Amino acid sequence: MAVSTNELHPISLWDLSLGQVLHGNLCDKNGKIVLPAGCRLGETEYNALRQQKLFVGNDWFKKASSPPATAEPQKIIQDLGKQHTQQASPNDRREHKRFPWSVALTMQLEESGGNHRRIEVTTLNISVGGFAFTYRQFIHPGTIVFARFETLPDKPVLKGVVRSCAPIGGMQHRIGVQFLENTHQAETPDNPPKNPSA
Repeated sequence: MAVSTNELHPISLWDLSLGQVLHGNLCDKNGKIVLPAGCRLGETEYNALRQQKLFVGNDWFKKASSPPATAEPQKIIQDLGKQHTQQASPNDRREHKRFPWSVALTMQLEESGGNHRRIEVTTLNISVGGFAFTYRQFIHPGTIVFARFETLPDKPVLKGVVRSCAPIGGMQHRIGVQFLENTHQAETPDNPPKNPSA
């Protein structure tokens, strides 16, 4: 059994959670049902879904859950400031002051070729313009990321883009992400936004 490709809508892993009972069919790009409605999403199923693009039919939206919580970067910084005591350096002359806060994030990476990957990181610093973190692998500049702030109420999500990735020793890389909510101009290969040097 398959769902008509005319009815298919892409869905992200952010819309799914372990233990969730699916309220509609999960399909592949051809409409073939991967997991049927009523199936409980276990760890095995969830991990298998990471390797493919997912789609849902119109039945999904009849009982669709709310999208992930979102917020403005300014609101995120304000809320994080209630959890941290360190202030930005008074000598910081950047456009957006960097706060040296270690913030736990779960990030979904949307890589070239449509691959999705989820990683857990801790920030080195953060500002209303973006954040920096270290990771054990290279992440290509231009990769779109969705960062979920695990320590904040409702776990808000912000969309960003990797602007820099530099080796710092061993397998570790220092990665800078710019929040796209603060990007006011169209982004094209010929017109990339300014590098915030997060």
